[in-house]
Amino acid sequence: MSGNRGKVNFDKMADILDCTKVKMASPQEVQKVTGFEVGSVPMVGLPLPCVIDKQLFSYDFIYGGSGQPTFTLKIEPQALNELKSDSNI
Repeated sequence: MSGNRGKVNFDKMADILDCTKVKMASPQEVQKVTGFEVGSVPMVGLPLPCVIDKQLFSYDFIYGGSGQPTFTLKIEPQALNELKSDSNI
């Protein structure tokens, strides 16, 4: 989850995730892997690795997918971090 819209450092992400290469998933790949369409992928509850950009902690709240196309999740960055930590992801 990035605090810099459109500016993800894929090489750094690959290092963090211990992968050889990281790339943006196509809408079809997102649907296949998560079961959700782009724009509604929930920020919590998926058994996938998650890296949270430290820039997000400068905001009172962050907004993202809820799993429903017509709803957005509003959450404190620290609460998101705790939820991710509790799920061992």
